[in-house]
Amino acid sequence: MRIVYAVVLLALLSAPVHADEWMTGITYNIGFPGSEIKDFTNESPTWRGLGFEVKRFVTPSFSIGGSVDWTVFKEETVEQIAIRREEIKGDITGKQFRYLNSVPVMGTFHYHFGDEDSARAFVGAGVGVFWIEQRVELGSIAFTQNNWHFGFVPEGGAIVPMGDAVNFLAKAKYYYAAKAGSSLQGDGLSYSYFGLNLGISWVF
Repeated sequence: MRIVYAVVLLALLSAPVHADEWMTGITYNIGFPGSEIKDFTNESPTWRGLGFEVKRFVTPSFSIGGSVDWTVFKEETVEQIAIRREEIKGDITGKQFRYLNSVPVMGTFHYHFGDEDSARAFVGAGVGVFWIEQRVELGSIAFTQNNWHFGFVPEGGAIVPMGDAVNFLAKAKYYYAAKAGSSLQGDGLSYSYFGLNLGISWVF
């Protein structure tokens, strides 16, 4: 982690004036759950996702910034689930709606390949926190559990100019939230999923 901080600081101190550009982007996110999420809600893929990012180019190739994503996994099922909460401990059967909401808030850094005025590939990562909520609805009864998790999000993608400082944005991301707190099933869980994020970005 100290190496990452050192690289970011060095880039900021050495950034030329002409590289001082900002880019913001909005994406539609498609999610593919990992095994931990599939055990709770087996929806693959989910089409419920949005993303927002902003970053500053401190050199023509290196940027730092931040991102927020929101992905919802949902399943309608009659499979039994074991609830282990202080107020209730037992197995639930019957028609249920299960939801898992994931909101990662990341500080990001990226390296961009190629010329500034052409299509560019990039790689990078985000480090920060996830807010994750489990919810089970059974008729008029609902059980919920949410936690904050430390996590990271490596990613890669491409930016394709469309004219007038507008770009097509495509990226693949791997989301990982470390084990924290407790879950509806009792013990705390870690979570992971893949995202295919498509959208547009603007340079200003």
